[in-house]
Amino acid sequence: ANPKRLAAVFRYLEPNADVAALSAFIKTRINNPASLDESDYQYLYDTYGPDKFDLADRGYIAQIHPLELWLVAYLRAHPGAGWNEIVKASGEERVAVYDWLINTSHKNAQDIRIFSLLEIEAFQEIHRRWRLLGYPFSSLVPSLATAIGSSADRPSALAELMGVIAGDGIRLPPVNLTRLEFGEGTPYHTIFKRKRPEPERIFPTEIATVVKEALTNVVQQGTARRLQGAFKLEDGTSLPIGGKTGTGDHRLEVYNAHGQVIESRVMNRTATFAFYLGNRFFGVMTVFVPGEAAANYHFTSAIAVQIIKDMEPALRGLVLGSEKPEPTWEELALAFDSEAITPSGAAPRIEALPPPGTPLAAPPPSAFATVSAPPPETAATRPAPLPEKPRATKPVHKPTAKPAVKPAEKHLVKPLAKPVRPKPVIHPEEEPVEPPPAPPPPQTDKPDPLPPPAAHEPGEKPKKRPWTWQEGDNPLF
Repeated sequence: ANPKRLAAVFRYLEPNADVAALSAFIKTRINNPASLDESDYQYLYDTYGPDKFDLADRGYIAQIHPLELWLVAYLRAHPGAGWNEIVKASGEERVAVYDWLINTSHKNAQDIRIFSLLEIEAFQEIHRRWRLLGYPFSSLVPSLATAIGSSADRPSALAELMGVIAGDGIRLPPVNLTRLEFGEGTPYHTIFKRKRPEPERIFPTEIATVVKEALTNVVQQGTARRLQGAFKLEDGTSLPIGGKTGTGDHRLEVYNAHGQVIESRVMNRTATFAFYLGNRFFGVMTVFVPGEAAANYHFTSAIAVQIIKDMEPALRGLVLGSEKPEPTWEELALAFDSEAITPSGAAPRIEALPPPGTPLAAPPPSAFATVSAPPPETAATRPAPLPEKPRATKPVHKPTAKPAVKPAEKHLVKPLAKPVRPKPVIHPEEEPVEPPPAPPPPQTDKPDPLPPPAAHEPGEKPKKRPWTWQEGDNPLF
């Protein structure tokens, strides 16, 4: 905020306040209060006193309409005043404020000021309408350069405007998430579903039709004609495409009194193409070079159009796949409202808590997924091994050796402490049958034993072994 404007407003609203009140008022409203000292506040206090300027000049200094300034002062003194009372009390002020329109010696300055006021009011109305179309800023600079696209804007706002045009003047708010689902398959299955957005009519369908024709001509015959016929349909026709191109060469130029440029500095360079593809897809492509490096580039908006054309193979499946039978808004709304929500888990039952000390009942088997350990495997329950495919093996001939026990003398031999299982003898005409493998014993992980302490030389102090993490230790402590 400007300290001079603040002082002009404060001295009019609080004519009996002292310098300390003025300094406290300004310090809370400027970015750098330390830039002003006590002498500066005294100067502002004396310069913009109540008797220094009339209401019209004070409004000009404060950049506020004089009648608005007077209305604030009157309502502060009369909080319950109504419209009739305000109109009656402001008769003299309304005449004094517009006295310069009647009595003036500088008609040219008078005309310029009148035109400026008309432009400000016109741009306020333009801004109000632009806000309905998605303009993201709270104000609009009253400049004729706005007509050629020099006003500030965001690509997302331009894309939203293209969506309104493609939707025949109907605006729908952008939606990123439509549904959230938690706890699927449990009794606490919860679904959050967004309400169906309400459409808002921004301008009549006839206006949207005229604008789309103009945007289509830009692609058919204008600066974006290289995109003509880029998306071919199955029947041989092309997808309807429209858009608007724009090139920005932002420079800061300084002129002298004769209108000659004495300084020119490049700020940035942009190329933008706002477009719609068919009836559902729209967007904005922007090429931006910031800073003084933009002086080395001389591209136009054709580069943004070429990028969209180069992206055609990647966009074809998405765009053309949705253009076969285009659903109407009523069909989309009906499908949205009739979407069935069937939770896969059972809904939790709400019951009163049992008295203290009562054992809780076991939950039903269908409420939770239970995991039980398999029964121990026995010889009776162990499944029989599948017969293996017979395979050809070479006959094995064992060298002849003296048997340890003769078959006839088997009853004369005392049994050993541990019986020896005789090895099977494989005959050439028989195929070997391998017995089923025994199940391996359960394995348990055991920590490695600590290494033995190293021997120390006599008189040498043992070195501390660095700590190493062992299995079973808590890594957090």
